[in-house]
Amino acid sequence: MRIGKFKFKNEIHYFNYIMHRYFRRTPPIPTHIYLQFDKPEDEVVLLKKLIATNCHFPAILNVLAHDPNDEVRNAVYQSTYWQLVGRYQDILGFGKRERKAFARHEDRHNIFILLMFEDDPEVFTEVLNNPAISLTMLVRYIQLLQKRGRGKRDEHFLRLARQALARKKDQILKLSLLQRLVRDPDSPKNVEAILPFLYKEDSMLKQAVFNTLRRVNQDILKHVINTAVTDKNFSNPLHQYKAISFLLEIIQRRRESDKIRYAEDPAIFLPHDEYLWKLLIRKKLNIVKSCAENLADFNNILILTYCHVDKDSQIRSLANKILSIEDLLEIARDITTPIRIFKEIINVLEGHFDETVVTKIQELRMLESERLKEALHEMEKTVEAYFDIIFQSLGYDKINDFRAVISTFDFVNKQIKKYE
Repeated sequence: MRIGKFKFKNEIHYFNYIMHRYFRRTPPIPTHIYLQFDKPEDEVVLLKKLIATNCHFPAILNVLAHDPNDEVRNAVYQSTYWQLVGRYQDILGFGKRERKAFARHEDRHNIFILLMFEDDPEVFTEVLNNPAISLTMLVRYIQLLQKRGRGKRDEHFLRLARQALARKKDQILKLSLLQRLVRDPDSPKNVEAILPFLYKEDSMLKQAVFNTLRRVNQDILKHVINTAVTDKNFSNPLHQYKAISFLLEIIQRRRESDKIRYAEDPAIFLPHDEYLWKLLIRKKLNIVKSCAENLADFNNILILTYCHVDKDSQIRSLANKILSIEDLLEIARDITTPIRIFKEIINVLEGHFDETVVTKIQELRMLESERLKEALHEMEKTVEAYFDIIFQSLGYDKINDFRAVISTFDFVNKQIKKYE
């Protein structure tokens, strides 16, 4: 691969080169001192040009890139650093939301820049989850951060990188199961092993499964679907509902690609796909109907929540007869509802077609935030009460006297501030 006037064997070679030369390279003294010269102007310009040509410290080169002297700036622009790294740094000037979006979808240059220089843990986590960051790159990043990292921020980033490394290794193992299924589709164990991929929230794995299953032959897909509609293969109906919804998306995608080749009418299914579609739809409707039998089960509540954002109007109508949106919001507001269930309900309903519902979800988030603040305040009072009981029972008069003095100082301080 070629970048400007530089040629690399591959993407890994490019990544290792820029990381080794520029990642966490900091000058031995502060930048403003490093670039402070007590010399005539001509000599200062010459010195800065030499630094721009030979320096490996990004902080120094970024300052020189905005130097008032044209010759100095041009020297930076011609440097190896600027050609390979510096010219892509504009992405760092975007807001947090935009940087997170870039981290999910952008090309390798921007991904590498964010990995090298990003300070926000949330954006950094999105970068680590990008498929463009390979296992080899992640291992190299961890090695360099262990060697060159400084302070609590780098310790936190190192923990995040190690967690991402563990996730990627796990993904590789799971993807090997997927390939095993394709190689030996007649094995019941291989088919059952693929089922968790159909309802897990790991976007990378789901995309890999999606791309694989929509291209496999009909016999393999039929085998997977027959296994998915069997209740005993899932620990609960929610997992089965999610798996069936995912398989319906795959059938729909196969339909969209096959109709171009085999059907003049876009509404016509191929016979085999139509059979699989009806089989999945029938099972999905039965799962939804069964939810009405036990609304005390939070898994059933979540199934009905997903139904309300389903593309199928028949599913939405059926769910609304069992439990309306207002009923779901009331369940979410209920203080006895587990926080995990609350979060999943509002996360799902944020994707609702009706803007009124989305607005109510936002209000519910604010309400929950206030509720958490009140709970923390109550907890603080409870802890203070426990300490009071402990101190008094131990008879620590000095501690009590000290607390009284602190309380007096706080009162005096508040009174003084009134006259400031």
